[in-house]
Amino acid sequence: SPASMVHTWDNVTEDMTPPALFQRYCLPFYQKVGKLLHDRGKIYLVHMDGKLRHLEDLIASAPIDVVESFTLPDAGGNLEVEEAQKKWPEKTIIANIPAYLCFKEEEFIKRYFEELISKVERNRFMVCLSEDLPHDSWKKALISISDVLNSL
Repeated sequence: SPASMVHTWDNVTEDMTPPALFQRYCLPFYQKVGKLLHDRGKIYLVHMDGKLRHLEDLIASAPIDVVESFTLPDAGGNLEVEEAQKKWPEKTIIANIPAYLCFKEEEFIKRYFEELISKVERNRFMVCLSEDLPHDSWKKALISISDVLNSL
């Protein structure tokens, strides 16, 4: 394939995939696919959201390049981005924009993202939208987030 990246939509979270199951079933798959992709110069992304703290060492050992849809702690995750970046120095983290921000005021949203961005290594961090947002308030939230990101 001419694709430069391959994305596995695993939806990994320790609630459903505790460390023993991750080590037995996920890690061998990631090792096999990661080697195959890396041998061909591809970037390997895996969708991992929810709680990841008890999987952080196993994720660190997995030959994946990007953890996509990382759940921030105030949205239900249990691992801070800056901790994950220290544990996974070779991986990029793409954090999911928390849907609850749509119910907050613009200034709150801007402060939230300014603080988040100030804590992370920006060369290995992105945000994404991987869940539904409320129809009546998504625009305000995304404009506020865009304002912060465009000011960097």
